[in-house]
Amino acid sequence: MNIRSKISGLFALGLTLVGTVFSLSNLTLAQDQPEQNEEPLEFTVSVPRSANQEPAAAITTLASAFRYDPIVDLQVRGLAEAQSDASIRGGTFDMTGINIGAASIYDPQSGHYTLDIPIPPSFLSPASVMTGAENAIAGFNSTAGTIFSGFAPAENWNIARIGIGDYRTNIQEVNTDSAKVLEGDLGDLAIGTSFGHTSTNGSRQFGDQDIYRYAARAQLSGNSSRQTDLLYTYQSKDFHWPNSYAPQELYGLTDLSTVESQSLDTALALLNHRAKLSSTANLEFTGYYKRNHNQYAVDDFNNDLFNSDRSTTKVFGGGLQGLKQFGATYVGLNTQVYGDNIKSNSLTFGNYDSRTLAKVSTYVGHKINLADGFVLDPNLGLSCDKSDRTAESIAPISKINLFKKHTLSESNFYAEYSGSSQLPGYAALNKDPETGLFRGNKSLKRQHSANSEVGYQYQREEFLLNSTLFYRKDDDLSDWTYSSTTQTFAEATAHNINVSTRGAELFAAIAKGYLTFANSYTLLDKDVNYGIGGDDSGFYTQNYPTQRTTSSLIAKPLEELEFRGDLEFRKQYQNVLRDSADTSYFISSVSVNYEVQEVTGLNLGLIVDNLGNEQFEEVPGVPGSGRLTSFIANYVW
Repeated sequence: MNIRSKISGLFALGLTLVGTVFSLSNLTLAQDQPEQNEEPLEFTVSVPRSANQEPAAAITTLASAFRYDPIVDLQVRGLAEAQSDASIRGGTFDMTGINIGAASIYDPQSGHYTLDIPIPPSFLSPASVMTGAENAIAGFNSTAGTIFSGFAPAENWNIARIGIGDYRTNIQEVNTDSAKVLEGDLGDLAIGTSFGHTSTNGSRQFGDQDIYRYAARAQLSGNSSRQTDLLYTYQSKDFHWPNSYAPQELYGLTDLSTVESQSLDTALALLNHRAKLSSTANLEFTGYYKRNHNQYAVDDFNNDLFNSDRSTTKVFGGGLQGLKQFGATYVGLNTQVYGDNIKSNSLTFGNYDSRTLAKVSTYVGHKINLADGFVLDPNLGLSCDKSDRTAESIAPISKINLFKKHTLSESNFYAEYSGSSQLPGYAALNKDPETGLFRGNKSLKRQHSANSEVGYQYQREEFLLNSTLFYRKDDDLSDWTYSSTTQTFAEATAHNINVSTRGAELFAAIAKGYLTFANSYTLLDKDVNYGIGGDDSGFYTQNYPTQRTTSSLIAKPLEELEFRGDLEFRKQYQNVLRDSADTSYFISSVSVNYEVQEVTGLNLGLIVDNLGNEQFEEVPGVPGSGRLTSFIANYVW
């Protein structure tokens, strides 16, 4: 570990300790405060889980906010905004979903493109993560967890974000939102637009990227009872990164260069409507059409040696969710239906290239008032997944909460058990089973997952504590398996394996005056049964941290000055595919922002990602991004 990494590590450790002590001391004060004979206060704790929501070298995307998230572990090739996989609770990237409104925006080819959601974050509410029973109800084709968001109500603002940085980085973003452009009997019409572009040479040689994004939204709203959003967005990405998928050893034995390239074009049209039908009922519908075209070259300088892989996927469909209360009893429903297809010059070895998928989940609960102000809230449900290519899968959903609202706080103990399932993507099903580094298997089965967990949650004004113990059993999980005793560049083949994951999660956050702290600790352990002669390793199954700590700090000592810092320590599971034998890493991002008093709306900032210049391979064998520094100007009018 170099001197810069050591300094970054000490800084991370110091912030973690300070934040933890500060959080625990406030927790003690909160719990020791005597109860008062007053009505409980209604409040919402809104403390961000990470400080830097904007990157140093790219436009802001949905992935940007999760680079230091305590629940989501991004596994990046190059920059998170170019290509990143999202792992939740030690799951593989295929086990993670994305929900916008009532629908899952998924890519049927590969979970590598799950986060390619070209919706500007300025149009959306802050994203959260569903796991366990919540994911079993509202998630789709995702067994570990789902990142979800919805459309934010329109406001009147215009924001320009301009940035320049090292490695010839340049960033241009313009977002507008105009509320009440027209007022009528049907409601108020609002219009939002967005343009974003970034280009950089990258922190590695031949690691350049170029991204364009265009988006427009029309919103029709009637006070707070209903809101309809119509969105169209288009995004194009062209980027290179050395050894993105093929290991260095392979290039050393051939005439290939180390430079792999990808070109992605994504178009998304989406309609979302949510309504509060009455004081006891609400409903939301989301429908969309998504087209994603990608082209991949294993050697960008020798395209004639290997033909580029070209694929186009299309998804159409949507979801409906609703909740109805009958006194102390409530009933919920979530249903989603999709059709997808793929056209590819390389994924042609499977049994099919189109399918229809559907899911229905429903649950019922009843709140029971107990003594001393405690409320018992049990609920039971079922989910059913179906496809025209496989048999249906029915799984139970159950959760019980015991919560109490105090005068200035509320607490909740819960226990739950839920099941979910999903189908593999076309990249695993339809790849050539005989040649290539990553080989397909058209006989892959539906994956089944069962999650058990218990937890405790506590919150008061500006303080939040979440703690969880969970156990997830994944049967017939799809992964590319190989033997660790062979060369590291030996082929891996898609197989169904069984994985058991145990984990503990602790998260505390507090805002006090001009300081905001958030701290997390995650512990993961796995048992894997490969069931395949000779194979003892999974390419993505074994890419996880056994321990991970994240800390974030937002400090505003002066009205015009703000400091933000994110720090992560991780103890990575040892993997023979990594070029380094190191398993411990400190990764950090810091920014300083100054509001120019003489120019209303102008904010100047300096942001540094990977401050310690850690050489961590977030994907085994793939070089990590180095330190990136940019000067950012934001202007609001």
